[in-house]
Amino acid sequence: MQLEYAIFKTMLGLKRHCCFLLAFIWLMVGYTQKTSPPDASPLLLENIHLHLNKTTFLKGEHLWFKAYIQNRLNQLPSAETTNLHVGIFSEEGDMLVKKMFLVNNGMCSGDFGIDSTFVAESYTVMAWTHYMKNFEEATPFLQKINIVGATREKEQSMKEEVTILLQPEGQHIVPNAFNTIGITVLDETQHPIETDAIQLITDEGVPIQSNIQTNALGQGRFGFFADPKQSYSLKFQNSSGAWMTKKLEKHLYATSGISINNTGEDVILLKPKWSDSLTDSKKSQKFTLAIYTTNDISFKKEYARDEDNTVISINRNEIPYGVHSAVLLDETMQPLAQRIFFNQYEAQKRVFPVEVDYCLNKAQDSLQLDFILPKGSASANISVSVIPAESSAYSPNNGIGSSFLVQPYLKQQLVQGNYFFDGIKRSINYQLDTRLLMEGTDKLGWNLSSMDARPISYASENYIPLQGKILDADTKTEKQVSIMSQSFGTMNLLDLASNKSFTGKLPLFQGDSILISVLNQKGKLRKPKAELYFNTTKKDSFDYSKWLRHRNPITIRPKVPKNEESLNLSERTIALEEVVVSQKVQPKTKFQITTEIEGRNIDETALKRYKSFSTYIRKLGFQNRTNVL
Repeated sequence: MQLEYAIFKTMLGLKRHCCFLLAFIWLMVGYTQKTSPPDASPLLLENIHLHLNKTTFLKGEHLWFKAYIQNRLNQLPSAETTNLHVGIFSEEGDMLVKKMFLVNNGMCSGDFGIDSTFVAESYTVMAWTHYMKNFEEATPFLQKINIVGATREKEQSMKEEVTILLQPEGQHIVPNAFNTIGITVLDETQHPIETDAIQLITDEGVPIQSNIQTNALGQGRFGFFADPKQSYSLKFQNSSGAWMTKKLEKHLYATSGISINNTGEDVILLKPKWSDSLTDSKKSQKFTLAIYTTNDISFKKEYARDEDNTVISINRNEIPYGVHSAVLLDETMQPLAQRIFFNQYEAQKRVFPVEVDYCLNKAQDSLQLDFILPKGSASANISVSVIPAESSAYSPNNGIGSSFLVQPYLKQQLVQGNYFFDGIKRSINYQLDTRLLMEGTDKLGWNLSSMDARPISYASENYIPLQGKILDADTKTEKQVSIMSQSFGTMNLLDLASNKSFTGKLPLFQGDSILISVLNQKGKLRKPKAELYFNTTKKDSFDYSKWLRHRNPITIRPKVPKNEESLNLSERTIALEEVVVSQKVQPKTKFQITTEIEGRNIDETALKRYKSFSTYIRKLGFQNRTNVL
């Protein structure tokens, strides 16, 4: 069954019906982009997002996806990209299977069968383009998937203690200045720890700050005035009651830094920080503060170092919406400190959840979709992926908003990125800023112009290369060959060589047919005897492990209901992640999850094997919410 997709722009005023369909907002904000100079070679920097039907599979199921490819420089669907490679890799980095898909107007779709070759409990889906191989900093799409009932389980490496990771704002702690430090706390299995019991103490045990908090992703931040005569440590009590300490190492200290207050509604406050140990020659230097958006400067200010460390206030409307790098530069334009941050402004340019209802129209021949927009919003850009009924879909932990707006600038994959774009809560905006503070520097560097000079080893692919030969060609009168893809309808005219051979490219779907004709000098077409073949013998020697290292080692524990409920066979509704299943059944009969879900009949024998209905559907690989509507 093929996937069918549509992009909707709507200003509907709107009704509610009974069923909910997941919709992702593809918020391609139209902020101003500065064009590159005429003599600059534009780079094709691509962002890729895959909407998967789910991330947990049984043997025999299919992984379906819809792919979106964006040109990072103009923030539009990539018109240059024609081929997308999608592969599935083991945890050891071995490629299990790979396919290539045709991209049309920045979108494509496809599927993989989950068969007996999937023997481990987890794999990684990766999507990339051939041209992206030129840049290790490129961001392929990465998503972990789980296999239910795998025959070989991965051995989990265990650590002896809690891990506390530290990342100072601007990469360094500046003595005699107020410093903000980002922290991540993980347990022995690399799962995040949510707590409010972390303490900052001196080496003498004097408490400086208590009740330092981390969120559900194990991430938090704290601030303190760094006394150069003191040493500091974080103190944390683990689940077994043992106290753990993490020292703020001296190698994190430096003479200059940068601080950003990103909590204001209308302005962003930036402040350079200086240590008293700064030499007199440095104190007299001119410094520059710049905000970079990819390879463009959005804001620039030059100033001399002063004792007051003057705060710079920037109106949010002066810089584009999205991720930026604030960089402190010396007189030689060398970076001293860097911090990435996200600029949010204007409610209509934020990412919102959108409710979607559906019903059949009066003629009963079409599906009507009703979009219920957030209060006060008149329009929205929405990307809707329609997936096969048998996919039993639930939403993976990634979303288009995070994939296009944040993910490309990070050194590691963002954990549960859609969380940071769920509405406009101030606390979530603060947590996103904490996550970017911990990231430190933009992985693309504060200036991409140096990338223009890089040698391009992997050319941009343009459709499917093919070679052929016209066996009965008369090379005296026949000089050209016409080839056309039957499904796509694209035709190319190719030169016929003296040895009756030809080469070319075509956009082709899987299972497509190619129509071949020969033209004589008068332009008359005829059906030839032809050979056609594709060169698939070239070995792929690219090291994909360097991209797999972008996977974030942090994993989120699945949500489990607090109390197992016994199966009540009265009328009720069970809310899954992406679908609503309604049960209207009588006791001592057969019960069926609707065909839109799985098409499985559940009789009393099956029910007796499990403590509850929720236990049964989790065994099948579904997620279920704790609340029963």
